[in-house]
Amino acid sequence: MGFISQSLQDKITKATHKSDGSNSQEQEQEQEQEQQFTIQPHPAKTNDPADLQTNSADAQGSLFMPGPVITSQEQGANIPPPSSHDELQARSAELNKQ
Repeated sequence: MGFISQSLQDKITKATHKSDGSNSQEQEQEQEQEQQFTIQPHPAKTNDPADLQTNSADAQGSLFMPGPVITSQEQGANIPPPSSHDELQARSAELNKQ
């Protein structure tokens, strides 16, 4: 649908320019010019192809890591109980005073 409306719009603008007679030569010259392309710079700083590769060492390293750590009963007994909401608010106020 957009192609049809675009082609109709092009025909209308060509008809108005031809009736004016003012810009018809300029438009013909623009249409006769060849399409131009530019060369974009390459992102490489050196000639080494390895520079362009992404660093995937972190992703590969996770495959060879040990699994989750399961604590022993002795280690679990040494963990203090979680603080209550009031204790956390008091600690937050104490730290924000400084």
